[in-house]
Amino acid sequence: MKKIIAFVCMATAALAGFAQDEQVEINTSDDKFSMSIAGFKIDFESDGDRHDVDTIFNVSSNGKSDKSFTVTRKRAAHVNFDLIGPFYFGWNSLVGSNYYGDWAGQGDFLRHSSAFSFSMDFCRVSTSLNYCGSLRFTVGARWTLTTYKYMNHMILADNPLGNPMPVFNSERPASKLRTSYVGFPVGLSYNKYGFRLRATISAEWLTNSYARFIDEDDKFPISGVNNFRSAVELIIGYRGIGGYVSYCITPIFNEGCGNDAHALTAGFLIFM
Repeated sequence: MKKIIAFVCMATAALAGFAQDEQVEINTSDDKFSMSIAGFKIDFESDGDRHDVDTIFNVSSNGKSDKSFTVTRKRAAHVNFDLIGPFYFGWNSLVGSNYYGDWAGQGDFLRHSSAFSFSMDFCRVSTSLNYCGSLRFTVGARWTLTTYKYMNHMILADNPLGNPMPVFNSERPASKLRTSYVGFPVGLSYNKYGFRLRATISAEWLTNSYARFIDEDDKFPISGVNNFRSAVELIIGYRGIGGYVSYCITPIFNEGCGNDAHALTAGFLIFM
C-alpha cells in the first residue's frame, strides 16, 4: 500500500504540472487513499476480508462511479509447525519373500501370524506453495515401531559368524521380531474443504532390533535387520482421520541374509 501511495503522489505531482489551474486534492487514512484531479476522483482501499486481493481502485466522476479495478500480489508463504502427530496404525505383509543361501530349505519360518506397525510424526513443518495454501510442502521427523509375531516355534538369533539364523524349538513358544526406526519423511500435500491427500518419501535409520519369545523377557539382539530403509507413502483422509499405504523400497533384512522381502503396510492414521 505504501508503494502505491508513493507512486500516486509522484503521478499527482506530474499531472499538477500540466493542470496548474485545476484543483488537486489528496486524502489519506490507514486503509484508504483518495485523490481528486479536475473533477475525477480515484479511491484506493484494501480489502482485508479477501486473502488474494491487495488493493481495490475506484474511479469516479461527478460523484458517480465509473470504473473499479483490483490489483493482486503474491502473498508470503504460510508456514505451519506441528510438534506432534499424526499417529499411524498399520498392519504389515511381506512382498517378494524368497529364501536363498543359508535360509533356503528351512521352510517358511518368516511367515507371521500378525505384524503391527505404529508410527508417530513430530516436529513437522509445512509451507504453502500456492495463494490459498491448499498445496503444501512438508518435512519432519518420524519414529516407527514394528512387531512381527511368527507362527513357527523358532527365534532368529545370530550365529558365531554374526549372521542371523532361525533356531527351532518346539518346546518354546512362538517368537516375535521388533524393530524401531527414526527418519525424515518429505512430501507434498493437498488440503481442501477438509479433504487431505499426501504423498511422501522417507529416509530412516535403525535404532533398535531384537527377537524374543512371546511372554518371555529375554531379548536376543540380531544384526541382520537393514540399518537403513526408505519408504514411499500415500495418504488419503478427511479432517481428523485417514487411511494410508506404505511400501519399503529397501528390503527388511540385509543383502545376503537369505530373504530380500519388502514390507507393505496399510492402515489408518489420526491427525492432531
